[in-house]
Amino acid sequence: MRPRIYSGEKETIFDHLAAGIISAVAMFATSAVGPVIATVRAGGTSPGSVLLIYRGMYIWGIVAVAVGFIAGLILGPRRMAQLFGYLWGTEDPENRALTTTLRVGLAALIAVGLVLSW
Repeated sequence: MRPRIYSGEKETIFDHLAAGIISAVAMFATSAVGPVIATVRAGGTSPGSVLLIYRGMYIWGIVAVAVGFIAGLILGPRRMAQLFGYLWGTEDPENRALTTTLRVGLAALIAVGLVLSW
């Protein structure tokens, strides 16, 4: 007989739905606060440079929230918590390329939104 490995509690569909909703809210917060933090960290503190990013927010913000919701539904709460930790820099990933990919993807989403808003 094989030894039984404890895998923790089983995730239900309601866990995935809750992860989707919470991920959508977290992506909204990231969309609202992230550009300000990124602009300040890059050394640009003029209000015009921050407001320029928000010009296309109605495009990239909605897409970011939708992607967060869908990813939360598919991946579930544990994996989404890890991904947000990687995105926000609060967790050290085993693969640094994952954090870079997440940040580049979000920056590309913002860039496309800005281009489409002009």
